[in-house]
Amino acid sequence: MSKSFSLPIRESPAIVLERARRTAKDLNATFQGSHTTGIFSGSGIIGHYRMTDKNIDITITEKPFITPWVLVEYRVKQFFT
Repeated sequence: MSKSFSLPIRESPAIVLERARRTAKDLNATFQGSHTTGIFSGSGIIGHYRMTDKNIDITITEKPFITPWVLVEYRVKQFFT
């Protein structure tokens, strides 16, 4: 089961992307992508994103069974905000 959500972008896509890369490195997670699309994984969470000038559209494709969606969304938002 997958789940999608969007986050507003309050800074330039380049700044958001750099923050996501740093956060992934700090959390020993994987983050690959550009200022338009990419993939990420870590702690059993796998997903992809699509970035526009105003939003980041995120789809989580896998998560640990016992981890609630609200916690997954919280952790993923930390990558981008």
